[in-house]
Amino acid sequence: MSGLALAVALGGGSISRASPTSAQPAASTVGPQSAASGPAFEIQAYDVDGNTILDQETIESAVYPYLGPQRSREDVNAARQALQKAYQSRGYQSVVVEIPPQDARTGIVKLHVIEAPVGRLRVVGSNYYSLDAIKEQVPSIQEGKVPDFNAAQKEVADLNRTADRQVTPLIRPGKMPGTVDIDLKVHDNLPVHGSVEVNNDHAQNTTPMRTAGTVSYSNLWQLGHTLTATAVVAPNKLSDSETFSGSYLAPIWGSPWSVLITGYSNNSNVPVPLTFASALGEGYGIGAHGVLRLSNWDELTQTLNLGADFKHSVDTTLISFCPPHACLPNSVDYVPLSVDYSLSGASGSSTVAFDAALTMGLRGIGSAAAAFEQKRAFARSNFVHVNISTDITEDAGDYGQIGLRFNEQLADGPLIPNEEFTAGGLLTVRGYLQSSVLADDGVFASLEIRTPSFAPLVDSLIDEPIFDEWRAYGFTDGAVAWVLDPLPEQTSKFRIGSFGVGTRFHALGHLASDFIFAVPMRDASATKAWEPYFQFSVKSEL
Repeated sequence: MSGLALAVALGGGSISRASPTSAQPAASTVGPQSAASGPAFEIQAYDVDGNTILDQETIESAVYPYLGPQRSREDVNAARQALQKAYQSRGYQSVVVEIPPQDARTGIVKLHVIEAPVGRLRVVGSNYYSLDAIKEQVPSIQEGKVPDFNAAQKEVADLNRTADRQVTPLIRPGKMPGTVDIDLKVHDNLPVHGSVEVNNDHAQNTTPMRTAGTVSYSNLWQLGHTLTATAVVAPNKLSDSETFSGSYLAPIWGSPWSVLITGYSNNSNVPVPLTFASALGEGYGIGAHGVLRLSNWDELTQTLNLGADFKHSVDTTLISFCPPHACLPNSVDYVPLSVDYSLSGASGSSTVAFDAALTMGLRGIGSAAAAFEQKRAFARSNFVHVNISTDITEDAGDYGQIGLRFNEQLADGPLIPNEEFTAGGLLTVRGYLQSSVLADDGVFASLEIRTPSFAPLVDSLIDEPIFDEWRAYGFTDGAVAWVLDPLPEQTSKFRIGSFGVGTRFHALGHLASDFIFAVPMRDASATKAWEPYFQFSVKSEL
């Protein structure tokens, strides 16, 4: 076979193989009606017509093994199947390869390719999303084109990135002969969401009640852009807490990237106790980030967030030992860079959320080094800290659930208060006031043992089921934090911990509540050990 040569021409040309012998094959015909293998014959070339998609090398690789002497009808059919598979593996499932009736004595076997294009593409069932915009986002299945279903699968996955819209392609033979028709069936919801939460998660020297409200719209400009606004206030005394934040997320269609713009404004006139002094905090910030959607790992989704934030922080320090009380405003501007990797989802009986972030301050951008020193002794503008968080829920079915949480921060030196590790409050160590501990390095851990859901039993006893889930749980929380390079008057290490019980339920599809009875085990700035503390959160989502 070493003296054989192979040449290919497409669109009515042939893949030819010249043989060193010129033996004439026995009379034989091949075609779809042939059943038995018949006499052997030589195949010198395959003449492939009707192709406009595959390149010469791909066709050549598919049929090359079925050239040469002593071939049969089975070899011809195998060549057809190999070429058909080459189309299908590249996403062209609407393409059919046929063997037309022919005389094999010529040594040239014809294969006919039928490339069925899309005859009609429709979008059906969409109430809140533009039909034309949906069509534009699936270029691989446009009318008149041979559909590439591999590319279409990725494009539909992009369309389904929003929770308010799910698109399912339905394919059927076209009304026009030789075509396929595709319907993009849409199930969508109004892309407006909101929530209101009331809780008593507050800091020292503030009124206990907090109200948080969030509203978002996830289809701006009919491009799937999302605008979100959030406010957190102390309704009984606005000066205790008044924080506003917002974000704008713009997916870049056809790519795994999105652009995220964030901003916040915080104003608080509540004294936060320091050594020999107290501080009043306010500030604002704005950030620009790129969010990269990575390939799934098993059943878990992965994202990478890269960006920079400008932050302006103002503390007014009230020095109590220098009458009359002197006010020393201390303003710091800085621009940290951040890289944040997250992994989340459900795998088997486990639900996992993991996050690892690196934050780096930039020297020479923003306030001078002296401003950082004034805000915190030995603090630098070119700081670095790493944050790791893990949240795992293991569902044991009728035996309940186990919940584990872990947070850690490691810094390369003293940090200004905005960047410090905090512990205490409803989201960390329950039984303590919010941010009872502030330090540079810290570790937090939590364990919850949850009962099976009471919802099926309770709903079976009432006429109208209302509970989606209802569990009771016992917990223990703890945190250890370290102050780096402390002053002689400062405490360098903090420990807090608690245990307790609670109940958490979801009802009516939009109501979520958490009621907690916690017992702190160590003293903190405004918390006495072994004095029970009640915390709660009630949230309604629309």
